[in-house]
Amino acid sequence: MPWQRILFGGLMILLLIGLIWLDHRLAQRVAEDWTPRLLINVGLLLHEGLVVTLVVAVLVVFAAGELSRLLRAAGAQPATGWATVACLGLVLIPWLVRNAIDAEISADVSTDYRYSVNWLAASVLGTFVAIGMRRRTEGAVAAIGATLLIIVYLGVLMSFVVRLRMWSSPWLLLYVLFVVKICDIGAFFTGLALGRTKLIAWLSPKKTWEGLAGGVAASVLLAIGLARLGMSHGPADLRIYLPSVGHAAIFGAVMALVGQAGDLGESLLKRDAGAKDSGAVVPSFGGLLDIIDSPVFAAPLAYWMLVR
Repeated sequence: MPWQRILFGGLMILLLIGLIWLDHRLAQRVAEDWTPRLLINVGLLLHEGLVVTLVVAVLVVFAAGELSRLLRAAGAQPATGWATVACLGLVLIPWLVRNAIDAEISADVSTDYRYSVNWLAASVLGTFVAIGMRRRTEGAVAAIGATLLIIVYLGVLMSFVVRLRMWSSPWLLLYVLFVVKICDIGAFFTGLALGRTKLIAWLSPKKTWEGLAGGVAASVLLAIGLARLGMSHGPADLRIYLPSVGHAAIFGAVMALVGQAGDLGESLLKRDAGAKDSGAVVPSFGGLLDIIDSPVFAAPLAYWMLVR
C-alpha cells in the first residue's frame, strides 16, 4: 500500500542517514584522538568505515540466505555456508586494506584489488570443494553455478558499496544511494498515477514506461540538486568526488537505468523461483534482496564513474 511505502521508506531513509553520520563521526573521533583511549585500544572498534562495512556484512549474510532460498526453489542446491563466507571476505577486504590492519599491507587501491582477486579465486576453488564434499554428481553443475552466483552477486558487486565508502567519502556513498533509490520511488508513484504502457510484462507486470521515465527524471533532478548543494555546502572530503552539473545529469540517468536493470535482474530470479518477494523483512517492500537489488547493480558503475 502507498502509505506503507511512504512510512517505511521514510524510516529507512532516516536510518541510512543516521548510519552514514555515525560512520563519519566515529572515523573523525579516531582522527582527532579524543575518544577514550580504552575504546581505541580495544582493536578495530572505531576504524575508518567500520559502521558501513558492518552494515553491509550483515546485509550480505541475510541476503545470502534469501538468495539461497530462491535458488533452491528454482531447483539448485547451493553451498550457502561457503558462499556466505566467501561473500564476507569480499566485502571486508576493502575495509581491511584501507585501514592497513597488517603493518605490512600497503593501504592503496591496487592492494585492495589484488587481495580481492586472490580471495575470489580461492572462493571459486572452494566452491568446487564444497560441492564435491557432498559425494554425489547429480545436480553438481547447478549447485556450483548457484553458489558462484551468490558469491558474485552479493560478494563481488556488494563489495563496491564498501569500496565507495573506503576510497572516497561516506557522504558520496549516501549521494549514490539516494540517486539510485529515488528512481524506485519516482517510478512507483509516476507509474501509479500515469502508468499505461507495460515495460516488460512477462517479467515485471507492474512496471511501465511512464514509471521508468518518472524514475529517471527523479534521479537526474536529485543528482543535480545534491551535487550543487554538496559543492557549495558539503564537507571538503565530498566535493572532490562530486560531478559537475552536466556530469551529474548523466550520472543520475545512468544510475537510474542501471538500478532498474538490477531490479529486473532480481525479478528474473524470483519469477523462476515462483516467488513474489524474496522475503518479508519490511512491509510493502519485501525482503532484503528487494531493497538492495538496485544498489547491487549500480555500486560498481558508480565507483568507476566517480572514484576510479
